[in-house]
Amino acid sequence: MRKVKEGTQAVKIAMIALLVIILPAGFLSCGGTGESEDESPVLKLAMSGAYRPLSMTDAEGNLVGFDADIATEVATRMGYEAELVQTEWAGIQAGLQTSKYDLICGSMAITDERLDAMHFSLPYYISGAQVYVKQGITDLDGLRIGVTESTTYEQYIESHPELFPNAEVLRYDSEAQIVSAMNTDKIDCFVSDRIVGGFYIQEGGAGDIEPFGDLLYMEHLGIAARKDSPELVHEVNATLEAMIDDGTYEEIYMKWVGLEPDLEQMRAIWEEHEVNIPPLESES
Repeated sequence: MRKVKEGTQAVKIAMIALLVIILPAGFLSCGGTGESEDESPVLKLAMSGAYRPLSMTDAEGNLVGFDADIATEVATRMGYEAELVQTEWAGIQAGLQTSKYDLICGSMAITDERLDAMHFSLPYYISGAQVYVKQGITDLDGLRIGVTESTTYEQYIESHPELFPNAEVLRYDSEAQIVSAMNTDKIDCFVSDRIVGGFYIQEGGAGDIEPFGDLLYMEHLGIAARKDSPELVHEVNATLEAMIDDGTYEEIYMKWVGLEPDLEQMRAIWEEHEVNIPPLESES
């Protein structure tokens, strides 16, 4: 029995010696992870990809748009390689909480309810909720209203029935589906971000539509992080400020929105949101 054990041990020693010779040419040269030592760590940022011109996909399926450019620039300046993740809006918060990605950079409005579940950066743009109707409509009574599910727009319509009397609310997964519904006469109007609606008017993608009335309310949009990532929020805030200071933010905004951003207004809004920025451990 002892001879068998000794023989087995000798074989094991020989195999280990062989691996030591072979591995440096493969596994060991990769640091054991398949990544070279000089590669940047990856930061995953999520968006819907169905919210033109803020996030959408190009002919090759790559995420592009205002959110995509902001996400990529922020990650790069923070020393990361940006990995943009497309996910349906209804499940985007759940994906963050289960660590499928690190941040949401997908035009998410900062609300008290969301602040209970997530941290937010300072707003990276300001917009508002707008009703868009087919040309010729002068009254919202009894209309079929399209809205993206799990948005602040859906919540607003539900909580303000006096503004939308006898309305039939139809919920969709994305703005792209809403536009299709407008084109096929399944809805009479929709509520969306004023920038998004303005884009479809300019492009003619949703037929003959026009804004109806004033903005329903203003929205401050931030980059969301899990509650266990306060340091990411502080890094994002510092990066956004640097992008504004050197003109990069304005370039990205004008590229996709076509207007000059009101940076004075946004900086004023930042003061309002400072109270929501989580303290770092060294500050608490």
